[in-house]
Amino acid sequence: MAGSRKSPTTVVREEAWAWLEASLGWMPGRTGRIVRRLAYRPFIASIGFLDVAEHTHLRSPQCLRVGRGVSIGRGSQLTCGGGLVIGDDVMIAQEVTIITNGHVFDDVTVPMVKQGIFDKPVFIEDDVWIGTGVRIMAGVRIGKGAIIAAGAVVTRDVEPYTINGGVPARAIGKRTPGQTGAPADAARSSASADS
Repeated sequence: MAGSRKSPTTVVREEAWAWLEASLGWMPGRTGRIVRRLAYRPFIASIGFLDVAEHTHLRSPQCLRVGRGVSIGRGSQLTCGGGLVIGDDVMIAQEVTIITNGHVFDDVTVPMVKQGIFDKPVFIEDDVWIGTGVRIMAGVRIGKGAIIAAGAVVTRDVEPYTINGGVPARAIGKRTPGQTGAPADAARSSASADS
């Protein structure tokens, strides 16, 4: 943004990340996932296993905090500059977009491009399943055990153990802790297992 100056260390780190991600992001299969896991580790605060599929873009990875057993599907875009915290055992399917900041547009007398950026962190709690093509907007908290159905646009907080779908996303079902048997029809038909 105009008027903001970055330290030389920050510029070098951002440039290193851009080259690293571009160099390794295309690598397919398990080999690519293993290479990315090892190479990305110094840039991302992770306490456990992080599985990043090919063609996934992580913007400002230094603002990403990841728990154990997290997988991010191919072609996803995570804009982490406003702060993104992902809990344990989270499944993020392919083509998911998570946004943690945006453009300020309050003053109609000043072009939006000159009004700056706002940051609003996103929190994704443990054991969440985010379906294919989901969009999660800045400032949202997704509760433990929630499911976000494919194609949903999440604009507000999601309660724990709920199944959410639609544009904007709303609760369309509920999960019961300890529930056994087949998954709810809404989740089975709307979410994607390919992450």
